Amino acid sequence: MRDLHTYNDNIESELYTPVDGDIIAQVKGARGNNLHEVEDEFGETYIVSMPTKFRKAVWIRRGQFVVIRPIGEGDKLL
Repeated sequence: MRDLHTYNDNIESELYTPVDGDIIAQVKGARGNNLHEVEDEFGETYIVSMPTKFRKAVWIRRGQFVVIRPIGEGDKLL
Protein backbone atom coordinates (compact mmCIF):
# COMPACT_ATOMS: atom_id res chain seq x y z
CA MET A 1 0.00 0.00 0.00
CA ARG A 2 2.91 2.32 0.65
CA ASP A 3 4.07 2.21 -2.98
CA LEU A 4 0.63 3.21 -4.31
CA HIS A 5 0.52 6.17 -1.90
CA THR A 6 3.94 7.35 -3.12
CA TYR A 7 2.86 6.94 -6.76
CA ASN A 8 -0.25 9.06 -6.14
CA ASP A 9 1.82 11.81 -4.52
CA ASN A 10 4.12 11.88 -7.55
CA ILE A 11 1.18 12.19 -9.96
CA GLU A 12 -0.38 15.07 -8.00
CA SER A 13 2.89 16.98 -7.86
CA GLU A 14 3.65 16.82 -11.60
CA LEU A 15 2.74 19.77 -13.79
CA TYR A 16 1.87 19.08 -17.42
CA THR A 17 2.18 21.62 -20.20
CA PRO A 18 -0.13 20.76 -23.11
CA VAL A 19 1.65 20.23 -26.42
CA ASP A 20 0.42 21.07 -29.91
CA GLY A 21 -2.76 19.14 -30.66
CA ASP A 22 -3.79 18.57 -27.03
CA ILE A 23 -7.28 19.67 -26.00
CA ILE A 24 -8.30 20.82 -22.52
CA ALA A 25 -11.80 19.62 -21.69
CA GLN A 26 -14.16 19.45 -18.72
CA VAL A 27 -15.49 16.08 -17.55
CA LYS A 28 -19.29 15.92 -17.83
CA GLY A 29 -19.75 12.36 -16.56
CA ALA A 30 -18.55 8.76 -16.49
CA ARG A 31 -19.82 6.28 -19.08
CA GLY A 32 -18.33 3.16 -17.47
CA ASN A 33 -15.42 0.92 -18.48
CA ASN A 34 -12.96 3.82 -18.10
CA LEU A 35 -14.86 5.95 -20.61
CA HIS A 36 -15.72 9.56 -19.79
CA GLU A 37 -17.85 12.17 -21.52
CA VAL A 38 -16.02 15.50 -21.83
CA GLU A 39 -16.76 18.90 -23.37
CA ASP A 40 -14.13 21.19 -24.88
CA GLU A 41 -14.06 25.01 -24.94
CA PHE A 42 -16.16 25.13 -28.13
CA GLY A 43 -18.95 22.98 -26.70
CA GLU A 44 -17.95 19.84 -28.63
CA THR A 45 -18.68 16.65 -26.69
CA TYR A 46 -16.35 13.64 -26.83
CA ILE A 47 -16.20 10.18 -25.29
CA VAL A 48 -12.63 9.58 -24.11
CA SER A 49 -10.74 6.62 -22.67
CA MET A 50 -8.23 6.79 -19.83
CA PRO A 51 -4.78 5.26 -20.52
CA THR A 52 -4.20 1.95 -18.75
CA LYS A 53 -1.31 3.19 -16.58
CA PHE A 54 -3.61 5.72 -14.84
CA ARG A 55 -6.73 3.59 -14.33
CA LYS A 56 -6.00 2.46 -10.77
CA ALA A 57 -3.98 5.49 -9.70
CA VAL A 58 -6.06 8.49 -10.81
CA TRP A 59 -9.70 9.21 -10.04
CA ILE A 60 -11.64 11.52 -12.35
CA ARG A 61 -14.70 13.39 -11.10
CA ARG A 62 -17.38 15.34 -12.90
CA GLY A 63 -16.36 18.98 -13.32
CA GLN A 64 -12.61 18.37 -13.37
CA PHE A 65 -10.49 19.44 -16.32
CA VAL A 66 -8.44 16.93 -18.30
CA VAL A 67 -6.03 17.07 -21.22
CA ILE A 68 -7.11 14.89 -24.13
CA ARG A 69 -5.10 13.94 -27.20
CA PRO A 70 -6.54 12.68 -30.51
CA ILE A 71 -5.02 9.40 -31.74
CA GLY A 72 -4.50 8.17 -35.27
CA GLU A 73 -7.30 5.57 -35.21
CA GLY A 74 -10.27 7.41 -36.67
CA ASP A 75 -12.02 9.83 -34.33
CA LYS A 76 -10.83 8.28 -31.05
CA LEU A 77 -9.32 10.36 -28.25
CA LEU A 78 -7.18 9.49 -25.21
